[in-house]
Amino acid sequence: MNKKILISLLVIGIIFVSIGIHKVQKRSEMEQRIETLTPTPTSAPLPRSSLELQGNWTVDDYIENSLPLVLSSVLSEQHLKPENINETTLGVIDKKLSEAQIFLRNKEKETTNPEAKNLLNRIMNEIELTIEDISSIKGKDEITQQDKEIIISHLKKIRSYLIQGLRIQYENWTKKEEWKYDEFIENYKPKEYHPMKFSVTAITASYWGPAWNPTEEIFEEIDLLSELPVDGIKFYLMFDVWQQEEDVVDVIVKEIRDNGKDVWINFPGGETWRENPYSWSDFKKVYLENLERAVRKYQPEYVGVANEGPGFLAAMVKVEVSEEDWVSFAEECAEVVKSIKPDCFVLVNTVPYPEGDKFFELLMNHDNGIDAIGIDPYSLKELEDRGEYALAHWTNEDKELWITETWCTWDGSYPDHLCDKYIVASTYYAQTKGFNGFNIFYGQNLHTRNFRIIKESDKTPAFYAYKEVIEEVRD
Repeated sequence: MNKKILISLLVIGIIFVSIGIHKVQKRSEMEQRIETLTPTPTSAPLPRSSLELQGNWTVDDYIENSLPLVLSSVLSEQHLKPENINETTLGVIDKKLSEAQIFLRNKEKETTNPEAKNLLNRIMNEIELTIEDISSIKGKDEITQQDKEIIISHLKKIRSYLIQGLRIQYENWTKKEEWKYDEFIENYKPKEYHPMKFSVTAITASYWGPAWNPTEEIFEEIDLLSELPVDGIKFYLMFDVWQQEEDVVDVIVKEIRDNGKDVWINFPGGETWRENPYSWSDFKKVYLENLERAVRKYQPEYVGVANEGPGFLAAMVKVEVSEEDWVSFAEECAEVVKSIKPDCFVLVNTVPYPEGDKFFELLMNHDNGIDAIGIDPYSLKELEDRGEYALAHWTNEDKELWITETWCTWDGSYPDHLCDKYIVASTYYAQTKGFNGFNIFYGQNLHTRNFRIIKESDKTPAFYAYKEVIEEVRD
């Protein structure tokens, strides 16, 4: 991910509040919502940096983690309480504000936008007043309560101005994003609908989930996701985690089936295999042995193998493996699965970059027991780019084409009101273009992220968007 240093993020957030120059970086780190915007709580979202959010953060979380170090130490909650203002903290505040003043003064000269320049001047003026008051207080024998309140008042104003600028910037960006999504939805709204399989991923049950998450929490997510009119529920089973928590995985599979959904297990190797990669022969041996045992035990309706082979799995092998060898490995996996459960539907999701094109084409052009090939887009641009590539190379009528993973961004984050638009947009695209299957990766983004019992009110707009668009397709 392309992260700028924290100082640069502040400059983008303050100076360019209204000129709309910000672009969403590929697979940028976006989170859903910040509950508090100003020193008095509000409900609107606030960007964590120029285009970033952190789920369920307060202003204090935001100040603590996201503003430049030159200001974060003086604008955090600890300096907004009189009992924390003393000679030592005043020295720290004075030093940091002086550094910020020099930096911002130079940046103020670089902008010609009137609104941005005005806001920046207000911040610098308040910093200057704070420094002057600190200077007068330093000469006193005792720091009075009134002195402390004056300093705190200055700091709150500086924080408020920063938040104001970032909020304006975020609102401007959001409007542009909404327009982009609305246009996409309009362009790809299907004129007619065709049958398509739908699923959703239970993230709490995936990867390290069986070891880290309480079983009741995993069940709550599966139960909620089962309210969607999806065909199956998918989870990612790491073989090393399975060896530790097999009893938990047993009840995960049972819970999915008890909810009347098909079981889709994707096998992306092992969590610890990147740290201790295998030789190619040992990797294949361990993977295939575990795959055979898991399929035999759980009898899943859907199985994902060779997960993004030349990309995701490649880090688990000591040597470089050719695309041809990854395809042969995927074929071996399919053979193992079909030998145990002939009617099991076998999928391979491919590397979501042009570097994986050869892997996709080789899979498509071989009659190898693989039922579907998938793409994994994580933005509207990737959806179109990878979708058009896959469609142009969909040369084998015996294989289905799926969107095996998708969300607005790779890390699962995004403002709620854009997540629901993405679900509609991507489903419409899949329908219009003739894809056979569709899976939402971030199932937990269909409800709140709090570790507690999921209630009706915890469902996000994205949950209802997915439910309604599936019903629209099927009606």
